[in-house]
Amino acid sequence: MAQKADRPIKVIFWGTPEFVLPVLQKLYHSDLIQLQAVVTAPDRPAGRGMRLTASPVKSWAQKNNLPVFTPDKSSLQSRQWLDQLPPADICLLAAYGQIIPLELLNWPKHGFVNLHPSLLPRYRGASPVAAAIIRGDKLTGMSFMLMDQKLDHGPVIAQFDHPIDWQLNRAQLTQQLFERAAQVVDLVIKHYLAQTSPQSLPFALNWYQPPQAQDHSQASFTPMFDKQAGYLSFDTLQTILQQHVLALSSWPEKIQKLITDVYQDTQADWQLYRLVKGLNPWPGVWTVLPQTINSKFAGKRVKLVDAQFDQAKQQLGQLSAIPAGGQTISWSRLIASSV
Repeated sequence: MAQKADRPIKVIFWGTPEFVLPVLQKLYHSDLIQLQAVVTAPDRPAGRGMRLTASPVKSWAQKNNLPVFTPDKSSLQSRQWLDQLPPADICLLAAYGQIIPLELLNWPKHGFVNLHPSLLPRYRGASPVAAAIIRGDKLTGMSFMLMDQKLDHGPVIAQFDHPIDWQLNRAQLTQQLFERAAQVVDLVIKHYLAQTSPQSLPFALNWYQPPQAQDHSQASFTPMFDKQAGYLSFDTLQTILQQHVLALSSWPEKIQKLITDVYQDTQADWQLYRLVKGLNPWPGVWTVLPQTINSKFAGKRVKLVDAQFDQAKQQLGQLSAIPAGGQTISWSRLIASSV
């Protein structure tokens, strides 16, 4: 049933990392929305001192005097906790970080809307932006999706396309996507509840009224990347940089599975460039310098933090690295005997 537009829409926002703040801020300032509360991850140890640290969403909400809830995994299953939430017409979720149980999904009258940074059903799962970069896609986007019990499975309310600038890393592209989503998030909620189509938007939006079921036969899934997903042996890196060719089997297992249908051995430079961009900031592409190398960082873990690519030569340019206990330095200088 459509909701009347005679009052602001009561929304509870669920999210955790810094890149979703533009969406939260838009909801907070919109005349269409009454932001009831924020739900975010519990404080976690962070930094060298491993001190308990609030999420960026919690910090922002507290500064703006919004009610904040930080349930742990077991609390999410508790009816007692649910009864503490203020009333809401709808919940909006953006990178919250935990699975929402069915009872909770059914709690608000109009359910949960999830902001998923891909063109669903493509790239469901934990790493859609990284996957798009690593596979060399030219286009990504954002999906406003009604949540159900399955992972990124529900019907889509709206989507927008977003071209991928190949010089951006995952963090930068993710930020762009959520900044664009923030421009229309209140309008998407308004028109979804009113069962109307928006007439004036700041950019093109594919609108589905009623929400459109995904073509599940076309679904693809992205993994949660762990530390090992970014590991390349020193010899493998040197093979790419010196010979510009690498067999698919030499890449980390999770990367192999992701690129197996698009990879060419002779594009090793381009693949390494995309991997550096796609896994930045976490887990990053990293290696360990051998003890035999004539460098003060011999035996140390080294993370590749940026890369340049020469399109004319179709080869890598400068690689920037940070060795454990050191500062940013070019790869060539790092392994040179003068270091």
